[in-house]
This record gives sequence, structure tokens and C-alpha cells, in this order.
Amino acid sequence: MTSINEKKQDKKNHNPKNSLVHLLLPLSILASLAGFAAFIILIIPDFNIYWLIISPIIIAFYQAPAVYIYWLWKKKTNRLIEKESSDDKKKLT
Repeated sequence: MTSINEKKQDKKNHNPKNSLVHLLLPLSILASLAGFAAFIILIIPDFNIYWLIISPIIIAFYQAPAVYIYWLWKKKTNRLIEKESSDDKKKLT
């Protein structure tokens, strides 16, 4: 059975922002796929040697939002893991 203090602690630790963290990874995957789709739609119809040479730069440009979202996900999940591990250490002492 959980005590009243544990229930209060759970409510205190529950943050609506933490629940949105898990949406960042699928969002970054969708942004990556959208970047590749935009590259194909814009580049393939008028493909020539110029586009072949500059295509890695264009792909990197279109992938930048996906990389940023992935970086946010990684940063926030690391914070959550560190917070949980520090909470576990406090419970043990």
C-alpha cells in the first residue's frame, strides 16, 4: 500500500511537460522523413550535375529541424533519468 506522502510526492513529480518528452522522438523521425520527401520533390524533377554536387548540403539543411528535435529529446530524457536516479539515491539514504 502506498502512503499519503508517496502519493503527494508522485503528484509533485508529475509534470505535464515530462509527458510531452516522449513525443519528441517520433516527431524528429517525422521531421526527418519530411526533409527527405521535400528534397526529393524539389530536386529530382530538375536533376543535373549541379544538384548532385550540392545535394549533401541541401539534405543537411532539410535535416536540421529533425536533428534539433532529436537533440531536445535526448537532453530532456537525460535530465529525467538523472532526476530519477537522484530520487532513488535519496530514497536509499
